[in-house]
Amino acid sequence: MATAGFAVGSFGVGSTSGNEVIRVGYPIVDDTGAVTGALYAGINVTWLNTAINQWKLGEGVSIHISDRDGIVVADPPDPQHVGHPIAGN
Repeated sequence: MATAGFAVGSFGVGSTSGNEVIRVGYPIVDDTGAVTGALYAGINVTWLNTAINQWKLGEGVSIHISDRDGIVVADPPDPQHVGHPIAGN
């Protein structure tokens, strides 16, 4: 809300779905540009890891995504570290 821009939050478990998610939010503004609320969603990390696995990145390429607290969100092709702190933290 303070930045009035897209924000990526932290890793967690969706309260309704029970799925592991990365939380994101986007402000809702009125005609004057004042923030009046926020759109809040959770991106399913299983879906995210599956989608990244489908990219044609080539040999030796790896992607590791973590939240702002250093919790692994995506680590394809083997997502065994998802939900755990980055090694060394």
